[in-house]
Amino acid sequence: MAEKIKYGFGVRQFGKTPRTFEQEVEFAKINGFDFLQVFYFSKKGLEMIPPGKGIERIRKANFPVIIHAGFEPREFQKQIPKVVNIIDELGGGEVIIHPWNPTGRPESSFSVLIQEMAVARDIFEDKGIKVYVENNSEKDSILIEPEEIKEFFGQFPEMELLLDIGHMVSFEKTKAIAKVKLPALLHMSDRDLNGPPNHLPIGKGNIDFKRVIGEILPDFQGKIILEVTESDEAIINSKKIIEYMLSNNY
Repeated sequence: MAEKIKYGFGVRQFGKTPRTFEQEVEFAKINGFDFLQVFYFSKKGLEMIPPGKGIERIRKANFPVIIHAGFEPREFQKQIPKVVNIIDELGGGEVIIHPWNPTGRPESSFSVLIQEMAVARDIFEDKGIKVYVENNSEKDSILIEPEEIKEFFGQFPEMELLLDIGHMVSFEKTKAIAKVKLPALLHMSDRDLNGPPNHLPIGKGNIDFKRVIGEILPDFQGKIILEVTESDEAIINSKKIIEYMLSNNY
């Protein structure tokens, strides 16, 4: 199973060990990663160190990337066309859409997400873009509960689930989400389940990854993105741990 999985990591433009995009590409190539996750935010666009010329730099690097676009549902009408344009300029492909509403704004509620995503779907389908939609942690107000996630994918069955293990509220809730729709993409990081999500290296929090892989993801064959914002060694070791667990069928 493990040989079918592709690995990436989120570029460290913030956190304890920020790196330039070009440094991350070199690190990814040396350490056997298949792609990078590059962030897009509504206020800054593509988030890279140093800022600017994102599309040009991605093209020049000639290394696969996936765009992680995070913003509130109320921003969809303005931001989705910008994200699609970036993907179009990079030659098409796929995108992570991470809807959030941490303050519980009525104008970014779950019902608004459904309305706005229905419009966005037509844009994505017209461009042939594959969409992964990410679940949220307890810090947010949408896409946390399995019932809500089931309703979402009932409306948008053609979209894929990105299951963020680092957003785990409880093992049981994460397992229930994965039963709604088998995830095609994972965000992997550890966390202290007694505190806020903090994107720790694998093994540095208290998530039981053996149980996650053995009970929640025994048939997983998609892609994994490590969302670890610490040292090179922390990323390398996290990848080794996950690869070992998958190869030994935990």
